[in-house]
Amino acid sequence: MPRRAIFLGSFPRHDGDADAVRRINAAGWQAVVITNEPELDDDLRSALLEDSARLDGVYHCPHDADAGCGCRKPGIALLERARDEMGIELASSWFIASDPIDLETARAAGMPGLLTRGAEADGLDQAVAQALAGISADRD
Repeated sequence: MPRRAIFLGSFPRHDGDADAVRRINAAGWQAVVITNEPELDDDLRSALLEDSARLDGVYHCPHDADAGCGCRKPGIALLERARDEMGIELASSWFIASDPIDLETARAAGMPGLLTRGAEADGLDQAVAQALAGISADRD
């Protein structure tokens, strides 16, 4: 059976975000970050682990915005890399977007996407719950 993932468009660093990652973990889905931000620092990764929240993969574009690479969102090279390395079926996965460009990335990869409700404490957790339930009220 192919693996399913919930891709996060940015690092989970707000209050309540660890709850969202734990929800992904408990559902048996992969929690994967796809971002244009610099790599996840060890302190943030340690804080998530202390909260029993596991990121299964972190993929980031190391290039400047003007580099014209395929891995910088809305390019899908990082999603394809995660698919190939982790055995993830993109069409059965979800992209939780922190920015509208993430929805473009999801659309280009043929997967549904949800835009979080800003920096609300439970915005990511609510979006994850919707994705896991297959609810697409905010789907683009």
